[in-house]
Amino acid sequence: VLLTRADPPLALGKMRANKELSEIRSQDLKFSAKEAQEFFSIALQKEITGKDLQRLVERTEGWISGLQMAAISMQGKREVSEFVGSFSGSHRYILDYLMEEVLAGQSREMRQFLYRTSILDQFCAPLCSAVSGIPGAQEILLELENSNMFIFPLDDVRYWYRYHRLFADFLQARLHEKSPAQLRELHLAASRWYESSGLITQAVEHALSAPDYQRAAGLVQGAAESKLVRSEIATLLRWIESLPLETRRAFPRLAFYGLWAQMLVRYQFEAILLELGKLEGIQDIPPGWADTLRAFIEISLTNLEAAGKYAQQALDSLSREDVYFRAICLWCAGLSQAFNQNLEDSYRVFEELLEVSRSQNNIMFAVMTASHMARIRLHQGNLKASEKIYLQALEAAKDRRGNLLPIAGEIKMGLGDLYRELDELDKAAENIQQGIELCKQWRDAAAMEGYIYLGRVKEAQGELESAGDAFDKALQMARKYDAIDVDDRMVQMWQARFWISQGWLDKALAWAESLQAGVPEDLGAGPESNRLDTMLGMRESVVLARLFTANGDYERASQLIERLVPAFESLGNLDTVIELMLLKVKTLLGLGDEEQAEGVMKRTISLARNTGFRRIFLDEGQPVRDLLKKPGIQRLA
Repeated sequence: VLLTRADPPLALGKMRANKELSEIRSQDLKFSAKEAQEFFSIALQKEITGKDLQRLVERTEGWISGLQMAAISMQGKREVSEFVGSFSGSHRYILDYLMEEVLAGQSREMRQFLYRTSILDQFCAPLCSAVSGIPGAQEILLELENSNMFIFPLDDVRYWYRYHRLFADFLQARLHEKSPAQLRELHLAASRWYESSGLITQAVEHALSAPDYQRAAGLVQGAAESKLVRSEIATLLRWIESLPLETRRAFPRLAFYGLWAQMLVRYQFEAILLELGKLEGIQDIPPGWADTLRAFIEISLTNLEAAGKYAQQALDSLSREDVYFRAICLWCAGLSQAFNQNLEDSYRVFEELLEVSRSQNNIMFAVMTASHMARIRLHQGNLKASEKIYLQALEAAKDRRGNLLPIAGEIKMGLGDLYRELDELDKAAENIQQGIELCKQWRDAAAMEGYIYLGRVKEAQGELESAGDAFDKALQMARKYDAIDVDDRMVQMWQARFWISQGWLDKALAWAESLQAGVPEDLGAGPESNRLDTMLGMRESVVLARLFTANGDYERASQLIERLVPAFESLGNLDTVIELMLLKVKTLLGLGDEEQAEGVMKRTISLARNTGFRRIFLDEGQPVRDLLKKPGIQRLA
């Protein structure tokens, strides 16, 4: 039995291969959150739970000495959360320990190497040599690893490494104390190395840390379209807004990219258009860019005709080489056309848009387009095709390391709603929650729809308080972006549907009274009936029919259903047609006409056969479930 801090000079590789060696390494000795909680309850005689416990475990990475020093530091403190928030490698107990136990026996050159490379979140030998100016970095890294010097390999080939978080904190604090003047040059050396290696994200971050704003601005301007294509909007906007105003003014294209990112994230359209007017006419802004931005704003405002007009103007002005903005214009024009079609015709338009997006390697718009296509297939009752499209799009929404890009949130949320319909509720909730978190990284307004989906899943699971919270969050998000009222209306509609299902009819009746448009007069009466506003009015009418049924106003509900069914049939919305027919079943049961109710149920089951629809039936409650159990109907189902 050997107990040693550093690897002993033995043939460990050969012994491992011959299965002659058992090893207990630092990873095996790490404390889990549960073990850390037990330790603190003994050491401090009090419980540390929740975010405080998680933060301590993350900061120490389960290192028992770090946890012990945290416990010593917290003794006698009332505000544990305040301490946890500031806990780092610069804390005096950790500082003393690392000074005494780790650095004291190191050579001057090794200490310089550690201090200088501590500015790096992760590092490899060439990067370390470029930053530290010390040759032989690979041998130094191997020596540090063999000595267990708070360094962890990040891959199997021992190329990329990182320091323990507390150790890095400590080294950076010492660097600031001993050589603050070095910091700028160290960060610039790192930025230059990353740029030469094609790792622009890291190059920008170090240029900002230097800070060298001119260098950072040039790098950000060059990387902007790549970030937009990959839906890394929040990162791009943070970079641009980190730059001083005078620097941004010196880079007009960068200022335009900043407006574009703001438009995607914040929905402050009037302010954006005002700033756009100041940029127009500047020589560095290519022709067509301003109209492209206007087209996308009009799409966001659901002004489809205006969007198509601006998109065409932009296409007439943009150069052939301007691939990114040409793709956006084609997408805006196609979207405005698609929403004026029935579902199948819309699907064909989206297919063309998907090919354009893929050919131009525009991941963001390819994923958004695929999401529309998958949603159409779900509405049409082809749930297998919907899932296939979603899963293919999910594979495309990954970076080179296989990590999901923020735009994948759209796919995850859509998949979650699909799994809800398939009655795979745990799987649905997991996907939706992942989707919400991803969307917050690029366009948190997109998470609004995820909260609606989550509310429906929680309702199906019987977690009514969580369902209500999810709908409330969706409404808060809709009201946060008050440039359009369509989002508010959509959330309120789903909220009203939830109230009806729970029997809270007073709330639902108040919602119904607040509707301005009521039932659209031109229900299914030509191409204008497919406008988003009218479509939303039609969906609201379905919820009104549900409310009339729940309130015992069966005749009124039946009349409305009779108007709505052919309108949704003409659009190809099979899911809504089935929903309306099930409502018809409930009205007939309410009127005591069980025989006719059974007939409508049989026709509904026939429509739903081979689709995979389940929750549409289950969500209608006990009267429909009881009818489904009848022998003649059960055989059909």
